[in-house]
Formats: sequence, structure tokens, C-alpha cells
Amino acid sequence: EIQHTHNILLELAYNFGTPLAIILSIFIFYLTFKSFKVLSKRLNNIHLINKFWIISNLIIFISHLYDITYYDGRFTAISWIILAGVTCIIQEEELKDNRLKY
Repeated sequence: EIQHTHNILLELAYNFGTPLAIILSIFIFYLTFKSFKVLSKRLNNIHLINKFWIISNLIIFISHLYDITYYDGRFTAISWIILAGVTCIIQEEELKDNRLKY
């Protein structure tokens, strides 16, 4: 008997339905894509810590594609903290762009 699918997106689709898996994957893809866009836009001006946030996000994203460590509480908390950090980087960049417009 199969215990789990070894892929977080397939596991979500199997347990909770395809719409949830699609919504969460679009959210994660958007954050990852937008953070890489910020990194490539200001490659020389970006702080080193922001690069580490983005690299950590990429590592967690890739690790969830091959094995589900999400059910470990510590890894879950770290994953969401890293996603929140990447979101702050994106919001900071958007705030800088809005200041430059005015």
C-alpha cells in the first residue's frame, strides 16, 4: 500500500482536491518567480541576506518536489517563515518602485 506520494502537490491534490493544489502551486510559483525577478533586476544592489532568503526558498521548493518533509512541524514552520521573508523582499522592492515614481 502506498503511504504518500512523495510530492507535496500530488499529495495535496490526492487528499484535498485539485483546486487547492493548483491554487497553492500558483501562489508558490508566483513568489518564486517574482523573487527571481527582483534578484535579477537589482543584482548589484541587492543585500546578501536577500539572496540567502531567495536561495532558501528555492531549496525548499525543490525539496518538496521529491519528498514530503512538510509533516514535520519544524520544517513546516521554517518553510512558511522563508516564504514570508521572500514576500517581504518582493513588497520592499514594490515599495521602492512606488517611491521612485513619485
